[in-house]
Amino acid sequence: MARLKVSGNIIDELSEKIPTYLVAINELIKNSFDAQASNVLIKFDSSKKYLSISDNGKGMNMNDIETLLHISKSNKKYAKIINGRYIQGSKGLGFLSVFKFGNIVTWKTSTDNLNKGYKFTINYNEILKTESMEDIEITVSEEENIPKGTF
Repeated sequence: MARLKVSGNIIDELSEKIPTYLVAINELIKNSFDAQASNVLIKFDSSKKYLSISDNGKGMNMNDIETLLHISKSNKKYAKIINGRYIQGSKGLGFLSVFKFGNIVTWKTSTDNLNKGYKFTINYNEILKTESMEDIEITVSEEENIPKGTF
């Protein structure tokens, strides 16, 4: 018996489908839109090489995080109307846009107003060096003081 494996450099190939920084920012804003955010804040500091995008959308629970990290899997249905909005995403690839801006990306997210949520970090360069994607482990920690939404 043989097994199908995927090398970490597939992430680089998929990320190349995002041609410009403007398209990447648009993908990330669409994720906020799909999360029903009414506010999206983008902060950029070129001297510190820092980009932050935060929203007040529905946030992610552990199941949502696992779906996000399952490349090319999405629970979204393109063009479905939710609360008067047409869903923009459906391919499960938009989050790869973050790597257009940096190699180490941290997410903080919460689904409630109790300021409890999750934090996880992905190192793009480490993924690219991985022989098999199934070997990648991402630590998701429970955190306090995370307002509802994703940051």
